[in-house]
Order: sequence, then C-alpha cells, then structure tokens
Amino acid sequence: MKRQKDIFINNLLRVYGLILIGITTLVVVFVSVYSGIGQETANQNAADDKMSVLVRKVKDCQAIATSVSMSLNETPRDFENMQNYLTLSTKDYYDYTEKIWQAAGQNITFSNIISNLMVQYPDISEISIVLDGVQTQLYADREHLAGLFVEDMPTENEDNSFKLNQPIRNPYSYEIVGQLIIKFHREIFLTPENDETKFDSLIFHDGGQLLFEENRTISPQKINKFIKLVSHRKSWLNAAKGITVMSESANDVKIFILQKKSDFILALIFKISLIVLIGLLIILVFYIALRVTFNKYSTEVLEIVAVTREISTGDLNKRVDESSLHLELLELGTAINQMMDSVHDLIESNYMLEIKQRDAHMAALQSQINPHFLYNTLEYIRMYALSREQKELADVVFAFGALLRNNINQDKTTTLAKELDFCEKYVYLYQMRYPEHVAYAFQLNDATRDIEIPKFLIQPLIENYFIHGIDYKRHDNAIRVRTFLEENNVTIQITDNGRGMSDERLSEVKESLKRLPIDGKSVGLVNVYQRLKAFDSGHYHMAIEVAHGLKITISFELRK
Repeated sequence: MKRQKDIFINNLLRVYGLILIGITTLVVVFVSVYSGIGQETANQNAADDKMSVLVRKVKDCQAIATSVSMSLNETPRDFENMQNYLTLSTKDYYDYTEKIWQAAGQNITFSNIISNLMVQYPDISEISIVLDGVQTQLYADREHLAGLFVEDMPTENEDNSFKLNQPIRNPYSYEIVGQLIIKFHREIFLTPENDETKFDSLIFHDGGQLLFEENRTISPQKINKFIKLVSHRKSWLNAAKGITVMSESANDVKIFILQKKSDFILALIFKISLIVLIGLLIILVFYIALRVTFNKYSTEVLEIVAVTREISTGDLNKRVDESSLHLELLELGTAINQMMDSVHDLIESNYMLEIKQRDAHMAALQSQINPHFLYNTLEYIRMYALSREQKELADVVFAFGALLRNNINQDKTTTLAKELDFCEKYVYLYQMRYPEHVAYAFQLNDATRDIEIPKFLIQPLIENYFIHGIDYKRHDNAIRVRTFLEENNVTIQITDNGRGMSDERLSEVKESLKRLPIDGKSVGLVNVYQRLKAFDSGHYHMAIEVAHGLKITISFELRK
C-alpha cells in the first residue's frame, strides 16, 4: 500500500497550501506597502497639524504682545505715565495721577493698567518692563497682578516658557529706550498628554534667541547641540542626523518640529510586524482547516483503496465500511459494496450450478453401469472367498460392495447412522491396506441415529485425513468420529492425530470458509461447509481446532 503522502489528494493539499501562502504573502506585501505609505502620510499630516497649531499659537501670542505694547505705550501720555511710575516716588506718582484725574477725569494708575492686562489676557504668565537708565524694573505675574518693583530681573528662561520681547520706543524720538518682556504659560504650547505623536518643538527668534523648548523624545545632547547651532545662526544639518526636521516662520519667529527617525521606523516596523503576524495566523488557520478537511477525505479514500486491494487479492467478502464515509465517497463505497454483493451472488450461483452439473454428470455415469451386474459380481467374489475360507477377503469385498452401492444410490440425504456406517467401511478398507499404521473408532449416540443429513457430509473429511493428514511412517495414526446431542442441536466431531496444521494454514482454512473456493484450495472442506450451509441455512455451525500443532478436531452442529 502506498503511503498516505503519495496519494493525489495530499499532493493537491500541498498545491493549495502553496497557493494560499503565495496569495497571502502578496496581500501582506501589498498591505504592508500601503500601510507604510499610509503611516508616512499620517506622520506627515500629524507634523503639519502640529506645525499649524504652533504657528497659530505663536501668532496669537504675537498679537497679544502687540496689543499689550500698544496699551502701555500707544500715546506720549502712556509713555510718560509708564516712565513716571518707574522713576517717581510713590507720593510724587500719586500726585501726578491725581492731577491727571482732576484735569481730564481719567484714572491712569499704571498698576491698574497692568492688573487689567493680566486679567484680560489669561495666557500671559509674566510681564516685565525694563527702561534704559532706570535701575528699578517692574515685574508682574499671576500672584502679583499689579506688579512689583525689582532691581534685578532674571535673564534665564528657566521654565522654557514662550516669551516675546517688545521694544519700548520714545514717542518723540522713536528711539528704543527699554523692553517689554511678555511671558506666556508653557502649557499653551505643550502637546496634550493624550496625544501619542512623538514630536519635539523649538521656537527661536530670528535673532537666534530660544523662545520655547519642548523635548519629549530626542536626547538632551542632540537638542542642546541643535539649539546652539541655531542660536549662532549656523547650519544645523549635522546635528539633525537621525532626526526629521520641519520648520516654518511666523513673522520674526522660526518654529522647528523635530522627530526621531527611529521612532517612525519602529512604529512602521511594529505595524508591518502586526500585519505579517495576522497574515501568518490566517495562513495557519486556513492551512489547518485545509489539512483537517483533506486528511479526513484522504483517510476515507485510503479506506476504499485498501478494501479494493484486498478484493483484488481474492477476498471477495471484504466490504467498505460505509459508516465512516461521507458525501460522494459514501456513494462510491455503497456502489462498491453493491457491486461486490452482486459479484458474490453471481459466483455463488455459478458455483452451486457447477455442483449440480457435476452431480448430474455423475448420475449419468452411474446410470450407464448396470448396478445389478456389479453387485452380483462382487457377491460371487465374496462367496468364493468364503468357500476358500478367506473371511478377511470376503469382508473387504463386502465393504467395497457396500461403498459402491452407496455411491450409486441417487438419494441426496441419508441418516447419520447410515453415513457413519458408510464412513466406517471406507476407513476399514484403508486399515486393511495399512493394518499396522492406522486405528479408528466410531461412536454413534443412539439419539442421533435417525437424524437426516446431506449424503457424503462426513466422508470427504475422512478422505482428507487419508490424503493429507495421515503419516504412514508412524504406527499410531488414529481417527475418531463421534456424535452427541445437546439440547436440540446435533454435534458431529471428527478428530485425528495426523500431521496437524500450522497456525498460518489454520487461518487460511478458516478464511476460505468465508468465500467460495475459487483459488482451488480446501475444496473438499469448503464443499462440505457449503452443502451444510445449503442444508441447514441459518442454524449451522462449523469449527476447526488444532491442539499442539498435531491434533485436529473438526466439528459442526445442525438442528435435530
């Protein structure tokens, strides 16, 4: 039998598996490329959105700074009010504002103006005013809305908040006489916590001054190097290795968005790996489904192939197990079984017809011989032997005549007593030929004497013993035939101690009883079995046993 992997259905499974892998691989490659392009586009769109947000916020802050600057220094009186607030003593400035109030009805107290601006623009965190030549400086924050006078303003932007410097000009000479420093809350420019994009942002003044810094992913060393080069207006390309840089100007401010290339690549690799993993899972699931389906199908095919091969070797009783088949294979198995049933019936009918033809031929031959002539001749020989006191010869002739008379008899059935009597004479003739080599015993139960059985049911088995079983080199050959009654069943048992039979040969003989003797082996035994089956169909039983490889017992049962 070929191995399972050699059948066509498994080759088909491999072809389908390769097709599945090929198609899935193409889909995975296409989806990966499409996903990569989509990832790059999405990343670019996210960077554009980030830049748009920063540009808009910078412009908003610039507009606020311009508005604050105009509110504090739009007119000469505004400039004078600011200058007096920083230079005059508290009493003198109070007198100055009181005078304006009485003359124009306006409250120009500078502390109120600063406080109102801080309230009006909540995005502002600090306002500082520094005038040239004036040691005292004004500083206002969220805790001191009206402002405080300080002598030393911090120059470092320690919290990296976004700040804008507005020049303070003398309204008469337009000379820059100080600076208005406005700091905005850092949170305005920070990326929201729920934003998963990985961008760093830097904002510089065109003069190179750092106005804002947000560092989320890039190492501080690289960021500081980049800041240093931009601040000194040098090429920052060398510092941008491994970094994607996007820049845009908003008035006098330069905005940079930075992203580590490795972050983008890792995100892309993760997405492609996920796609590949899903593709592999799809291949695995489909391949397992295909394999289970094909294995089930191939198993059923192999079962049918195995049965057909056993049938081809001569075992015509082999049938396909339809309970394990499905769909078209079930139809095929059913068709094979029906075909073999038809073949078996045809062979059996032909075999039985052949037996009948042989019986008819034998009857025709028997009818050609004048039985009375044979009987008279044998009787003359027996009587002559007795006259010469040859009793043993007379017995032999008498036994032979009885055998001949039984053979010529056209009856199909006989009684068990007559059959055993006939068989005993048959064995007697053999014993006369080999008087020192064989012994026999016939035990007929009286209750079974008149049991009707097919004629020549036992004789072929005894003949088999003398042809195949007896060992003429031995002097202890023996055969025994006995009958007994058990309930309503008659048992006939034939036992010999001849050459015996191997286990393999016993298995072959038992197997031959299940099929017709088309191979020419065990014809006599199978003939007896078939005649017993035809005589007592459904209630017969035949068994063969071998003890120690020598003692053979053949027994069969039939109804009383």
